[in-house]
Amino acid sequence: MREKDYKSAMQYYNKALTENRTKDVLAKLQQCEKAIAEAERLAYIDPELSLQEKNKGNELYKAGTKNLAPHGVKHLLFISSAVG
Repeated sequence: MREKDYKSAMQYYNKALTENRTKDVLAKLQQCEKAIAEAERLAYIDPELSLQEKNKGNELYKAGTKNLAPHGVKHLLFISSAVG
């Protein structure tokens, strides 16, 4: 997994598991799945957009807007946690 080609690595690990199911191959397959999930999660995060949403939420809070939709608040909290 040096080249970060996790999709093809998963394909070959699955082939290896069909022939001989061992713990180390299964562990490597799970590592590939976690790496793919993490890469997709990181690709979704846009630091610039999250900073804009965070600033928008801060402006609404400073203005005293109490009628924020719960979905909007959850969205802002998720994006703010991504920025830090």
